[in-house]
Amino acid sequence: MSTSPDPNAPYWTRRDVAAYLGWVPQTVSSYLSAKRLPEPSSRIEGSPIWEPKVIIDWNEGGRPKQNAG
Repeated sequence: MSTSPDPNAPYWTRRDVAAYLGWVPQTVSSYLSAKRLPEPSSRIEGSPIWEPKVIIDWNEGGRPKQNAG
């Protein structure tokens, strides 16, 4: 089992976001493509990165409910 990423890191990669959320990296990609994940803070060589606070806040309060509607 992977460890949680450092919430004080300057950024999280797709893999870090997946580890934090308990997902596989492909799920992060799917959510990002479907605009169900916050926009990346930036990109490094085309790969999205997020400030940890953006993902933490989204997960704790702004995350859409799974079966809403």
